[in-house]
Amino acid sequence: MVKFAVFIVLTIAVAGFGLYALFPAALKPSPGEGRKRWAYLFGIVLTLEALACPFAVLMGWWLPKGVSTYAYDIDLLFYIILVITGVTFIAVGAMFIYILFKYPADPNRKSWYTHGNHKLEMTWTAVPAVLLIVLAFAQIPAWLKVKNLSWLREALQAGEVKPEARFLQVEVTARQWEWRMRYPSTKHMEEWNQDGKVLLNDVRLKMTPRPDDVRRVNELHCVKGQKVLVHLKTLDVIHSFFLPHMRLKQDALPGRTIPVWFEPIEANCFLDGNDWKDGMRLERTVTDKDGKEKGVWVKDDKNIWELACAEYCGARHSLMRGKLFVHDTPEDFLAWLKKAEAEGQQTTVAPEKK
Repeated sequence: MVKFAVFIVLTIAVAGFGLYALFPAALKPSPGEGRKRWAYLFGIVLTLEALACPFAVLMGWWLPKGVSTYAYDIDLLFYIILVITGVTFIAVGAMFIYILFKYPADPNRKSWYTHGNHKLEMTWTAVPAVLLIVLAFAQIPAWLKVKNLSWLREALQAGEVKPEARFLQVEVTARQWEWRMRYPSTKHMEEWNQDGKVLLNDVRLKMTPRPDDVRRVNELHCVKGQKVLVHLKTLDVIHSFFLPHMRLKQDALPGRTIPVWFEPIEANCFLDGNDWKDGMRLERTVTDKDGKEKGVWVKDDKNIWELACAEYCGARHSLMRGKLFVHDTPEDFLAWLKKAEAEGQQTTVAPEKK
């Protein structure tokens, strides 16, 4: 309710400012100090814009929680760029307001003609150029962490995958307007665990379809602490595979299979009855009377992790949404996979005619 009220107030303020800017004749300033109204107006607007950033953080209108291994690097780069652009914006705005305040319209004053200042022009050209070059080099480590598949290339060259370096492969196919997931069957995963060469061969062949594959719609399941290699495809137009909490975004292009990866560092689902519920947080671990450790899960709406399409793809683009389920252990993921496998093998028997 508070967010809605703030949105209404801001909308009215922007609309009023727009009318004032478009039709200044309707609100002509009076002589004298009244000529500085533009300075006061833009000063208020700049102050509100500067306060909007901390206000957005307090209201929770900010980046979602980052839960992948490279989320910190992406966020750090974002904040560096935000500080540079924010300081520049406020400085330019403050200078503009100062000039409006110091030099209001005066019919008795002649304008000062100047050819400009060459040194000043060189300075405000060189400084942004240097900043852009620094940012260009500063973003390389974060970019490589997201896009570089060196860990996969090393495994391919070695021809073997160590047990502790096992990763999950999933094919994600976008279409208007849903995400189709294809997982390996439990038998297929056993083959991967027994022979790393089979796993790498499936990487080279981009996980060739098999009759026992497990297929789901709008549900991406994976395991905490395990890399996920996604073979990304699209059946029709360009879509954009976007996992905000993983800080992963990649366009899906027609006719191409694009490999992308992420590694979650937190889990958000657990088995409740016969279904796996997301939006959960592992609060603590307790030991039962049999000496087995058991997790205590609590409801947390911040742990509902979305899979969205970030590229306009048609009339129902906004409905193209899925969910990311991160399981706490490989055993829990396998339990879900077996259940999904059994559900996919079920057939409906038509009732007998009387």
